[in-house]
Amino acid sequence: MVNYMNITLDIIMMITILPIILILYFYEYPRNWTKRKYIYGICNRDEYKQDRLKNEIDKISNKYNRQAKYILIALIILTIILVLIPYNMVKFMVFSYLALIAFFVIYIPFVIANKELKNFKKIHNIGDTKLNYTDLTNVGQIHALSIKKLLIPNIVGLAIILISLLCDLGFIHIP
Repeated sequence: MVNYMNITLDIIMMITILPIILILYFYEYPRNWTKRKYIYGICNRDEYKQDRLKNEIDKISNKYNRQAKYILIALIILTIILVLIPYNMVKFMVFSYLALIAFFVIYIPFVIANKELKNFKKIHNIGDTKLNYTDLTNVGQIHALSIKKLLIPNIVGLAIILISLLCDLGFIHIP
């Protein structure tokens, strides 16, 4: 006899994790970086599209796209293997950890590529060389929140919690 609860749980878990990691992969690791506004979190500049620099960035992009592809394949295989676990409680616990780990692991090549592109910018002197100054003379005078705006909602919330607690304990009877 087929246990439809297990099959339903398997389908829900696969529908939850697979599209998310696929979307993250295709969004963060583009095939053609020249058409994107950002490359691994670094602003895409016209200087990058010159022949000499373009070849180097192509190598960086291909290297980390390949690493991300291997991670994606491993996550897909782990998700499919997860279906084979016989006990629902263990399956759900492993799935929860896998989902949490997958969101971090898929970004590891992204972070490393970001660092490499920052070093690339420094080596080739690409970027803003001007200094920006911010006027901080009035920072101490800014008061965005007043005590009334914070205190009144907290008092109302505390009153609601106290009334519900007293009702649950039987001290107050609300019809």
